[in-house]
Amino acid sequence: MPAGRNGSSPACSSTSIEMPDLSTLEIRDLQRLRKAVDARIAQLEKRRKEAAFKAVQSLAHEQGLTTAELAARFARYRVEHCYRHPSDPSRTWNGRGRKPQWIEEFLAAGGDLATLENIF
Repeated sequence: MPAGRNGSSPACSSTSIEMPDLSTLEIRDLQRLRKAVDARIAQLEKRRKEAAFKAVQSLAHEQGLTTAELAARFARYRVEHCYRHPSDPSRTWNGRGRKPQWIEEFLAAGGDLATLENIF
């Protein structure tokens, strides 16, 4: 494996740690070790994301963009429910994808889809 910085393997950081012989550890010790490793990974990921967010904010500010403009640009477009069941308003369909069974049944019974539009 090619050496990384300071002659270590690329997967290791420059901090040298001595790994315990995992084959000698009991399950409880391994579980504690896993919990500690998971917590440290979460902590480092949180720091990395915070640094990335600050970098994005800084770049946006330099370009004259507000955080609200960025959020609006990357927010998912939410489609409102376009069609509602005539007697059960909790049953809706936004007109995308496969028609739900209740729409199919309504149409098969001779109903017109336009009559279900925006029934609020």
